[in-house]
Amino acid sequence: MAPFQVPDAPRTHPLTLDGKMIWIYGEPKIGKTTFAAGIPGAWFVATEKGQDFVTTREPQPIDSWLEFQKFVEWARTNKVHEFGDGEPITHIVIDTYDNLVRMCQEFVEEEMGVEDPSEVPHGRAWNRITRELNYWLGEARRIAPGFVLISHPRQKQFQDRAGGKIDRYEPDVGAAAMRWGLGASDLIIYAHTKEAYTRDTDGNLTGKSTVGRVALVRPVPWAIAGSRMAHYFTSDIIPLSYTDLETAMIPPQEKQDGTKPKPRGKKKTGRGSKAGSTKKRS
Repeated sequence: MAPFQVPDAPRTHPLTLDGKMIWIYGEPKIGKTTFAAGIPGAWFVATEKGQDFVTTREPQPIDSWLEFQKFVEWARTNKVHEFGDGEPITHIVIDTYDNLVRMCQEFVEEEMGVEDPSEVPHGRAWNRITRELNYWLGEARRIAPGFVLISHPRQKQFQDRAGGKIDRYEPDVGAAAMRWGLGASDLIIYAHTKEAYTRDTDGNLTGKSTVGRVALVRPVPWAIAGSRMAHYFTSDIIPLSYTDLETAMIPPQEKQDGTKPKPRGKKKTGRGSKAGSTKKRS
């Protein structure tokens, strides 16, 4: 096979989340761990307890950043790609990412002999944390085709374009962990409850009830969410389960007549425009 070659045809994208990286965050007990447990072949790397009430493989407990490093090294050295019964490991699930990031920070603080990274001048401690996260998470990402991060949420206030204030939900991690997660994730889910409201004949609110637990898969002003394949989903909000998420995937819209789309270019404006001008250049 030649080292370089011109592709023959466009690539096809199968309607599956296999091999994708998913970052799901939401309130405690909303169903984040249950969602990840629904992924066939998922293996939990547990930085906190919470997997006892879901049906899944025995989790790998992690109590420190050093232990996480040793686990990744062990999996890499022994080329761990399947469970003991031969079933392939499809996803590594970090539950929770928040705790793993905290372990990383504590590891760096202990090595540098400080109680907070801000005590080290020129941001050297923060840079070290960033390097640790980038390297070891990248190595862990290679253990299995897919990767899942589970996080708790927080609310932060931002200023919109009109100058107003808006409260937005986002994963509760620091800047370095946020950058890595946002850059590496194929799908970011905000898990929350969907509510229904009742009103009287005059339109006054009389009550509300919880309809169900849902996954937000597209960005909105009040929450971080989104996907590299957002156009593959039937809705912005989907029932919170891995099966429902895959069922909601649809192929991208294609032209039925087989014609190629017209190239997009600058619109001719007539007088004074370069496209419409007939003057010769000197």
